[in-house]
Amino acid sequence: MFALTRALRARPAAEVYALSIIYLALTACALAALVPWWAAVLLAPIVIQVPMYVMGLFVLPRRRINVTENSRVLMALLIGACLWLRTWPAYAFLALAAANALAALTVRRFLLGFAAAAPLALFYGWRIGLTVIVLSHLLIVYATLVPNCQWLGPVITCFATEKKEVWLTIDDGPASDTEPIKEMLARRNATATFFEIGVNHSMTHPSATFWCLGPRRLREEIGDRRWFRAPVGMKNPFVHPILAKRDMRLIGWTVRGLDTKSGGNAVARVMRRVRPGAIVVLHQGRPHSLQTIERVVDALHAAGYELVIPDDARLKTKR
Repeated sequence: MFALTRALRARPAAEVYALSIIYLALTACALAALVPWWAAVLLAPIVIQVPMYVMGLFVLPRRRINVTENSRVLMALLIGACLWLRTWPAYAFLALAAANALAALTVRRFLLGFAAAAPLALFYGWRIGLTVIVLSHLLIVYATLVPNCQWLGPVITCFATEKKEVWLTIDDGPASDTEPIKEMLARRNATATFFEIGVNHSMTHPSATFWCLGPRRLREEIGDRRWFRAPVGMKNPFVHPILAKRDMRLIGWTVRGLDTKSGGNAVARVMRRVRPGAIVVLHQGRPHSLQTIERVVDALHAAGYELVIPDDARLKTKR
């Protein structure tokens, strides 16, 4: 649980010992308010063992000592004791625990942990509690709905290159214009990656509900291809664990043509933001799609860009 003990390369048991000493001291201080100090010192070691016995009986496998689980129980007890005591040493420990958590956790785990712990703020009044709860959920909503946001996990948004190269990606196929688009690209010696519904752009393209799907439905929607692009670029906290287990990458973009309704301004939008290593996203399956993609490809070529498909080693995030 403590990143500090790992940073100091201490033995795993040292983590439990350090937490035990802190919890023992806090327990003794709490008991001292009820009984004489000498009785508090004598009772504290007994009180601190009770959670460990409960852990051994109901949680841990028999005949096994799990240092990690013991550390987690002690940390939870310490945080609870600090919230109850409300003394400056207790607040100091809470600050240390928060700093330690920030150092040890990914942004995704921090956001989920913050949301899970937010109701504890109600301990300090409903106004503060409600504010913290709303804030914690707004952070997750932002990370879920904003395309290319990296908070819940890595999203590929560009690729490494020393040349004027771009990666053209085409969403929402297959459609009747798939073959004409491929023929047009072949005539121009250009390549593109098609993110197709039913293959690598979700199985059914639930653009309105993808953000709130549960793990079971997401496993069905994501599939098992090497690259995956989420509908409308949305995620939720369950997406990245599924991708990690299947060794897949979530592909975002650098610039998009916003060509689903009309392709009239797609060329201007793309050329305004394109740069070497950019990922460009356009769409197919609309009456204007072939013409729009053709115009964008011609504009990129005129600007000296080569359309390529990068290998995995070159893929990058904004971070």
